[in-house]
Amino acid sequence: MARHLIATQGPLVEPEAESISACLLEGKQGFWLDIENPDDSDYELLEKTFKFHPLALEDIRHQNQRPKLDEYTGYVFVVLFTAEFDGERIQIREQHLFLSPQYLVSVHIEPSPPLDRLRERIKANPDLAHRNLPFLFYLVVDQLVDAIFPVIDQVDMTPPSGSRRALSSRLIRPALGVSPT
Repeated sequence: MARHLIATQGPLVEPEAESISACLLEGKQGFWLDIENPDDSDYELLEKTFKFHPLALEDIRHQNQRPKLDEYTGYVFVVLFTAEFDGERIQIREQHLFLSPQYLVSVHIEPSPPLDRLRERIKANPDLAHRNLPFLFYLVVDQLVDAIFPVIDQVDMTPPSGSRRALSSRLIRPALGVSPT
């Protein structure tokens, strides 16, 4: 379990339930909370502090969702995917995002190198996070989507007779919303 929090303005709060609750009650500061490998305390935070819908929480607990955007009162829930090579295998990583006018919460089971890179980028240039929450949402989605293309490019470099070409053209590209070549 790991929690990372980036504020869009004002002082940075610790990613603990009490400080997040206070921040939500004040309603003054937007933030991005990233949760990796959620444990019971994280699910409790998502349920009791953020009051996320039980079906959205179930989607996080039970991976293999389809890409989607569900509207709930006060926020939207997004499921999207990124991909990376793990040795010779392609790993598809499921990402869950909650977006409201006040927060962005990302939840993922496995480590997310694209989000790690984004946090480092923001650390090097804090003004990126201080623009506004929709821009921070854009940065997160852009980073996750951009991470797919090196995998697709590497798969595409395999000779046409290779199984990776078939995998890319028939399965990966359509699943990620990229038109087949």
